[in-house]
Amino acid sequence: MDAYDKYNTSVVSLKTVFPDDTGRHKIISAENVKDNTYQIKEIINNPVGNPPSNLAVMGRYILTPEIFEKIDETENRQVKSI
Repeated sequence: MDAYDKYNTSVVSLKTVFPDDTGRHKIISAENVKDNTYQIKEIINNPVGNPPSNLAVMGRYILTPEIFEKIDETENRQVKSI
């Protein structure tokens, strides 16, 4: 909630996982904004090989209405599994 209040944008909760466990999670590629806050570039479902990080999506989200507008704007209207 603190990140949402501070940045007023959609928020995804993350956890650090062991490198050997990254293939079992949705892993993010991101830029560190400040402290434990990241701007997510991509979410990769069960990455194989060399994952971009060991930060896994916990399945807790705060989504703003704009995300649904962006989904409607997509050409094929399919959403990647996140």
